[in-house]
Amino acid sequence: MAIGTALPFGLLLLRNWGPGYAAPWRLVGAQYALVLIYSLLWIVLQIGFSHVLAKVLFEAKGSYLGIMRAYMLGQLFRWLVIIPMVGGILVAVGGVAVLMMVFEEVDEVERMKAFGLAAAIGITFWILSIWIATSGPRPIR
Repeated sequence: MAIGTALPFGLLLLRNWGPGYAAPWRLVGAQYALVLIYSLLWIVLQIGFSHVLAKVLFEAKGSYLGIMRAYMLGQLFRWLVIIPMVGGILVAVGGVAVLMMVFEEVDEVERMKAFGLAAAIGITFWILSIWIATSGPRPIR
C-alpha cells in the first residue's frame, strides 16, 4: 500500500524535475505521510464496517483482528495499480476477491454471501470515495 500511495508523488516529482524545478521535500514527505495515514484509516474503517455487517447479517465467527491480519496479508495485489488504464480496475476487483476469501475462510461465511458482502462494501466505499474527492464535506466558513 505504501508503494501505491507513493506513485502519484513520484510522478509529480518527475514532472517537476523535467523543467528544472526544485522539489519541496518537506512538503512531499508531509503529504505522503498524510495520504498514507488516511489510506490506512480508510481500510480499517472499511474492514471494520464489513466485519460488523458480517457478524450481524451472516453470524460470522471470526475476530476483527483475524480479519484484518488476513486482509493485510492479501494486499500484495496492490502493485497492479502501476499498469496503465486497467490497473485501478484490477486493484478494485482484487480487493473484492481478497475480502471475499477472507470472509469465507476466517469468518466462515458462505461463498456467495461473502461475495455479495465484499462486492457491496467495495462498491459503497468506491462511491463514497468519489463523493469525498469531488463534492464531499467542505470546511465551515
